[in-house]
Amino acid sequence: LFAVVRMTQSVLPGMIERRAGKIINISSVLGRLATPFNGVYASSKFALEGMSEAMSHEVSPFGVHVALVEPGLFETGFQRNMARAARADDPDLAYAPYVQRYNARHQTYDRLSSDPVKVAKVIHKIIRSRRPALRHPVGLESHAGIMGSRLLPGRLFQWMLGRATMR
Repeated sequence: LFAVVRMTQSVLPGMIERRAGKIINISSVLGRLATPFNGVYASSKFALEGMSEAMSHEVSPFGVHVALVEPGLFETGFQRNMARAARADDPDLAYAPYVQRYNARHQTYDRLSSDPVKVAKVIHKIIRSRRPALRHPVGLESHAGIMGSRLLPGRLFQWMLGRATMR
């Protein structure tokens, strides 16, 4: 988040001066809904979403557009490269069975990952667009998760998310 803020502070004055430009921030479906054991990552994406939404209002009078790309599952090596808490897999912890089920389910989801070229195509479309929308979900699970979180009653959606990820 802080790198995005610094980069935006660097490029935005020139865009405002030219009265044109696009800021494209790469968020995640987890910027709209949080899944178990991804709280820190989701919170950074929630913050990016909020900052981008506010900024889109602030800079639109100057001809600058802000867009968020919200990918779901894509094969990027993200899971293999993410940092994990030292005791995350400690079998003595109370939530160990939930972590084990989450990890087992996530391996299944990894097989559903899409080609990241789809994300690149969405970014290309935003670049070429005269007036891009603020949010751009990418991938079936991104669209389904966002739609489910908006249309289903909160408790039902949370129960379904828990069932899909760790129960």
